[in-house]
Amino acid sequence: MLNSLETRVMVPLVRVQEFGRRPARLHPVFTICGGELVMATHLLAAIRFIGLGRAVESISGQMKLHRISGYRDLGGKEEAAT
Repeated sequence: MLNSLETRVMVPLVRVQEFGRRPARLHPVFTICGGELVMATHLLAAIRFIGLGRAVESISGQMKLHRISGYRDLGGKEEAAT
């Protein structure tokens, strides 16, 4: 169903040292390619799918650690909402 849409909802990731103070539940930290990045949830937006680059790493395992559900990674795998 999502494959027919031209947009995806994306949440930017920001380096921990550039983010400042944060509520941990709203802005979890992920390790991607060896660096720690904060999910800047307050900046989520719809992005045209054609403008996205390739996926560099899956964080689906880390999403479960933060109890985040109901997402779809760019690889097409869907995590059911609980």
